[in-house]
Amino acid sequence: MEIILASKNLHKIEEIKNIAFDNKFEGDILCHPDIEIPEIEENGKSFYDNAIIKAEYIYNLYKKPVLSDDSGLCVQKLNGFPGIYSSRYSGGNSQKNIEKLVIELKGVKKSDRKAKFVCVVCLYLSPEEIFLFTGEVYGIILEKCIGLNGFGYDPVFYLPDYKLTMAQISSEQKNRISHRSLAFSRFFKFVDKI
Repeated sequence: MEIILASKNLHKIEEIKNIAFDNKFEGDILCHPDIEIPEIEENGKSFYDNAIIKAEYIYNLYKKPVLSDDSGLCVQKLNGFPGIYSSRYSGGNSQKNIEKLVIELKGVKKSDRKAKFVCVVCLYLSPEEIFLFTGEVYGIILEKCIGLNGFGYDPVFYLPDYKLTMAQISSEQKNRISHRSLAFSRFFKFVDKI
């Protein structure tokens, strides 16, 4: 199976390739920069909407099966924000997003800092064959960054079961437990059956 990955995010592409390898995916994943992926306006109202928007756009360009995802951080105390706005929460880069999040949660006790990372994967085979897969991982938002691995909100996302942040665990471990890993692993198990 040859499939296009609708992403220009190099961190995300690397993670997905590693997850594909771990799941023994035997198909070919075409991705940026080997195939042109234009900027796509993500104007949906949910992770599901945005994943489908991206996949449909790339499918209409190339008429080949497409794999896309939308993911983000949902903080309980902030009524699910930043959610679908996670990457553009502050209008700046990842560091500015984290700084804004820490300020928003200033003075909030640890028990009220619950959050989850969400990932929705869309497999777009044709307009009549669209499949969605979801992964979630739960944690607590810290008051400061800890760890050097990962990207995005990983340094402030504490995993109680591991007593480490997402930025402290190894990439191998992250590729087994992350929201993206869970969603893409569900896709890879599904695609093995079709």
